[in-house]
Amino acid sequence: MAAWLVVLMLVGGQAQEVVHDIRIHGNVATSDDEIRRLAGVDVGMPLAADTVEIVTNRLRATKKFEKVEVLKRFASIADPSQIVLVIIVDEGPVKIERTGDESAPVRVVRTRGPRLMFLPIITAEDGYGLIYGARFGVPDPIGKDSRLSFPLTWGGDKRAAAEVEKDFHGGLTRLSGGAAINRREHPFYEQDEDRGRVWVRGEREIVRAFRVGATGGWQHVSFLGTDDSFTHAGRWTFPHG
Repeated sequence: MAAWLVVLMLVGGQAQEVVHDIRIHGNVATSDDEIRRLAGVDVGMPLAADTVEIVTNRLRATKKFEKVEVLKRFASIADPSQIVLVIIVDEGPVKIERTGDESAPVRVVRTRGPRLMFLPIITAEDGYGLIYGARFGVPDPIGKDSRLSFPLTWGGDKRAAAEVEKDFHGGLTRLSGGAAINRREHPFYEQDEDRGRVWVRGEREIVRAFRVGATGGWQHVSFLGTDDSFTHAGRWTFPHG
């Protein structure tokens, strides 16, 4: 009987698709009912050709989620008019807060604002000695898959810098740039070399595990009472894993 139903639909025209179920994944701070309300969908409503796109745009427009994906799935092989909408959301970082209410003592909320990260730096280089410091970073300052960091070091290489990176198309393309100043003592002359630098770099994955890149920048160097400034540019190809 089910096979004949499918044949009749293919020959005589497919029946109106209907939302049979709505499944929501990835939400922590926002309830399922609230997501359904924001999406404007209910079980039993007819499904138009552009419903998936409309629901996706509605949820993105709320600015509550960092990522939204809406999928259309069949609820039954026997009846292809019954559709399951799968809504996948990413709310970003969340935290648990105490409310002081005995009936609901805690609640989950999204964290907002920049999230400062910290990474210690400690290394040694022949002729320059111990280099130590920290790298402070802020994720996603200019959109998803971007990073802003501030490495600060002391010891054999006194350096302060600001560096930004942004990945595009799932990491296939990467742009980065920054500015830095550093001072290090020349091990032979025992004199400080001061250097300022700005640069920009681009990388592109051509095939899997193989990239091409180009870089350009400007530097100013002071050493032994002499100042010099110059630009530099280069390109390269390299494997990556």
